[in-house]
Amino acid sequence: MAAYQRHVDDVRRNCAEQRLIEWSVRDGWEPLCIRLGTAVPVVAVPHLNARMPQTRRVR
Repeated sequence: MAAYQRHVDDVRRNCAEQRLIEWSVRDGWEPLCIRLGTAVPVVAVPHLNARMPQTRRVR
């Protein structure tokens, strides 16, 4: 987790503000689409991993 946080901090420091989009699934489509200048999809934001868990596939 510490390595991930260092990476996130590095991206935030080094990416130009106008190019950086920080978005969470919880935010829904609207803020992301507004920032990208695209239409908001009619479908809900995917938020579940529909694949079978790894433990079930490997026996």
